[in-house]
Amino acid sequence: MKSRLSVYWLFIILLTLSLSTSKGHEILAKFTRDYFRNLYINQIVVFGCWDKYDSLKFSKSIIMDPEIKLIYESIDDNIDLDKLLHVDYWKLGIVLDLDCQRSKIIFDQFTKQHLRHNESYFWLMPTTGEKIPDYFYNLPLTIANEMTLAMRRNDNLHDENNTDNNNKRIYELYDVYNPSYRHGGKLNITYMGHWSLNDRNEGVLKIILTQYKYKRRGDLQGLVLNASIVIDFPAVPDYDTYIHNPINPHLDTMHRYNYALTLQMRDYYNFTLV
Repeated sequence: MKSRLSVYWLFIILLTLSLSTSKGHEILAKFTRDYFRNLYINQIVVFGCWDKYDSLKFSKSIIMDPEIKLIYESIDDNIDLDKLLHVDYWKLGIVLDLDCQRSKIIFDQFTKQHLRHNESYFWLMPTTGEKIPDYFYNLPLTIANEMTLAMRRNDNLHDENNTDNNNKRIYELYDVYNPSYRHGGKLNITYMGHWSLNDRNEGVLKIILTQYKYKRRGDLQGLVLNASIVIDFPAVPDYDTYIHNPINPHLDTMHRYNYALTLQMRDYYNFTLV
């Protein structure tokens, strides 16, 4: 009797987990569709570790929108990203499930195959984790990249404390970039908005980062950049005095002008010259 009861409860637990996972993929599909529709992106590649049922259910939910074209690709060590992510149009959406333990492979292959983190690729990275994976701090990101971390706020959609104007907030969104990893920049993670479900089970996307991207990312936080200046005439009485003051202003006019302009840019964008 005890054995039968144990089997029964095991079946109930597995069924509950299966239904929860299925529901989670339906919600993720709805969120993904809303997110990329807001960016006017119709080409999407999805990377994950899902089984055939979940990947098919997710894909069917997405392509209910006839304008969206989607490819689902399981993550493996020999994945050909250069072929999958070939961009012959304006921009491409990429969904990477960070809950997949093999998610880092995508970034490893992205770098190995000489692809660039730029404005061609718009990354959406959903996770149920409470923080971004540590390996992000060592990714060769740039000030131009487009990455959004989507953290699942609460799996309990009936939690009354998880509301925003009668909407159930599901995903918290964060903008992820690095001013320049190559020059020793630090990873920047900025809250950018959220995605909710209203009482009609419709997705509501709210983005608060509406400022022009490069204006918003303009503070380089002391990033160290190399610079040089060449002069054609002797620096009299010394280089520092010569380059900063109008001594013989008819000499090295453009070089001095460019130097002064560089100093203005240094102060405005907060970087360090060496």
